[in-house]
Formats: sequence, C-alpha cells, structure tokens
Amino acid sequence: MNSVEERLQALMAKGYDINIECKGMGRSYSMSYEASVKRSAPKPNDKSGFSWLVVQSHAVGNTLNELIDKLEENLSEFTKQVEATKCTYCNGSGLVQIAPNVRGVKACSSCKGKGVINLGVREPYEGDELNDRH
Repeated sequence: MNSVEERLQALMAKGYDINIECKGMGRSYSMSYEASVKRSAPKPNDKSGFSWLVVQSHAVGNTLNELIDKLEENLSEFTKQVEATKCTYCNGSGLVQIAPNVRGVKACSSCKGKGVINLGVREPYEGDELNDRH
C-alpha cells in the first residue's frame, strides 16, 4: 500500500488543492482530521478555455489513511457523475454549430453551454457526517 504522502502527492498531481485540518481536543469532532479538496478543470471537450468545472469535496477521518480513502471515494464518485451526465446533444463540449453550412458556434441550448446536464454538484457538507453542524 502507498504511504499517506504518496497518496496525497498522487491527488495533487491530478490538480487537486488539498487542505487538511487537524481537530484538537475540545472542538467538534475532536482528535480527527478534516479535509477539503478543490480543483478547477476545463469542461470535457471544451476548446474555448473560458468554461470551467469546479470540483469540491469534503471528508472527515480518524486517521490520515481513512481521510484519504474518503476523499478518493468522493472524487471517483464525482468523476463517474460527470461522465454519466455529459450532454448528448453537444457531446459535452457546450458548443453547437449555429446552423448547417454556417461557420461559427453558439452555446448548446440543451445544457446551456455547460457541457453537462443535471450535474448536481454537491455543497461542501451535504451528505457528510458533519451535515448537522452547519
């Protein structure tokens, strides 16, 4: 099994910014680790360079290994969700041709230029065990 440091470096190599907080005694969920992850990435098949998806995830664990397990699980679920909801009309690009035999493109009306439909990006604490805290 890879070390904690190697696993964190693998996530960082994919472009994720990871913030880990160690919760001390006397705080909510004391003596645990809490992490948030954020990554801005181009939309699938986006050639314009100005449209971005923001991936955010949050996890809590009693050990660093448990924390990273939860982060990796959350991020893999998000990736599967993006693939499953790619707009079929524009094939995930967010752009469609203005009209047949006309040069130029416009935002896809089906996904409103987002490239994905019904993405449902989670709020930072939705579904997590910390949900009652906020």
